[in-house]
Amino acid sequence: MNSCYETHLEDETLQGQVREIEKEITQRLEKEADYLCRHIRSRVAAGT
Repeated sequence: MNSCYETHLEDETLQGQVREIEKEITQRLEKEADYLCRHIRSRVAAGT
């Protein structure tokens, strides 16, 4: 199954879609990480 998965990921017809999905996931994770960092900083600042 893993070999088939890798083969499908290499399929030229899917490359654009896969890249767009990866881009969307990265953007979402960056937003969540930013929110978490701001939250932690606000908690640390409030504690000092």
